[in-house]
Amino acid sequence: MRPKIDMDSSDASPPVSGDWLDFVRQKVGRIDYGSIQITIHDGRVTLLEVAEKVRIQTAKVPNSETDS
Repeated sequence: MRPKIDMDSSDASPPVSGDWLDFVRQKVGRIDYGSIQITIHDGRVTLLEVAEKVRIQTAKVPNSETDS
Protein backbone atom coordinates (compact mmCIF):
# COMPACT_ATOMS: atom_id res chain seq x y z
CA MET A 1 0.00 0.00 0.00
CA ARG A 2 1.39 3.42 -0.98
CA PRO A 3 1.39 6.22 1.59
CA LYS A 4 -0.79 9.22 0.89
CA ILE A 5 1.36 12.34 0.43
CA ASP A 6 0.05 15.91 0.39
CA MET A 7 1.99 17.56 -2.45
CA ASP A 8 1.50 20.22 -5.08
CA SER A 9 1.85 19.40 -8.78
CA SER A 10 5.39 20.81 -9.07
CA ASP A 11 6.85 18.08 -6.86
CA ALA A 12 8.10 14.65 -7.85
CA SER A 13 5.83 11.66 -7.50
CA PRO A 14 5.04 10.50 -3.96
CA PRO A 15 7.50 8.08 -2.40
CA VAL A 16 6.65 4.44 -1.98
CA SER A 17 6.60 2.99 1.48
CA GLY A 18 10.08 3.12 3.00
CA ASP A 19 11.26 6.09 0.90
CA TRP A 20 9.45 8.68 2.99
CA LEU A 21 12.58 9.66 4.91
CA ASP A 22 14.37 10.69 1.71
CA PHE A 23 11.27 12.66 0.71
CA VAL A 24 11.34 14.52 4.05
CA ARG A 25 15.04 15.28 3.60
CA GLN A 26 14.37 16.76 0.15
CA LYS A 27 11.54 18.93 1.47
CA VAL A 28 13.60 20.18 4.42
CA GLY A 29 16.37 21.17 2.02
CA ARG A 30 13.97 23.18 -0.16
CA ILE A 31 12.11 25.34 2.36
CA ASP A 32 13.44 28.27 4.38
CA TYR A 33 10.51 28.57 6.79
CA GLY A 34 7.72 26.12 7.45
CA SER A 35 6.86 22.75 8.87
CA ILE A 36 6.53 19.11 7.92
CA GLN A 37 3.94 17.05 9.74
CA ILE A 38 4.23 13.26 9.70
CA THR A 39 1.07 11.24 10.34
CA ILE A 40 1.43 7.64 11.53
CA HIS A 41 -1.34 5.03 11.38
CA ASP A 42 -0.90 1.51 12.70
CA GLY A 43 2.81 2.13 13.20
CA ARG A 44 3.40 3.22 9.58
CA VAL A 45 3.91 6.64 8.02
CA THR A 46 0.75 7.33 6.03
CA LEU A 47 0.77 11.08 5.37
CA LEU A 48 3.31 13.87 5.05
CA GLU A 49 2.02 17.46 5.09
CA VAL A 50 4.42 20.18 4.01
CA ALA A 51 3.61 23.82 4.85
CA GLU A 52 6.01 26.42 3.51
CA LYS A 53 5.92 29.96 4.85
CA VAL A 54 7.16 32.95 2.88
CA ARG A 55 8.26 36.03 4.78
CA ILE A 56 7.47 39.31 3.07
CA GLN A 57 9.77 42.21 3.84
CA THR A 58 7.93 45.52 4.02
CA ALA A 59 9.33 49.01 4.20
CA LYS A 60 8.76 50.77 7.51
CA VAL A 61 6.21 53.56 7.17
CA PRO A 62 7.16 56.57 9.30
CA ASN A 63 4.65 57.45 11.99
CA SER A 64 3.86 61.17 11.63
CA GLU A 65 3.32 61.56 15.38
CA THR A 66 6.65 60.09 16.52
CA ASP A 67 8.92 60.74 13.50
CA SER A 68 8.69 64.54 13.42
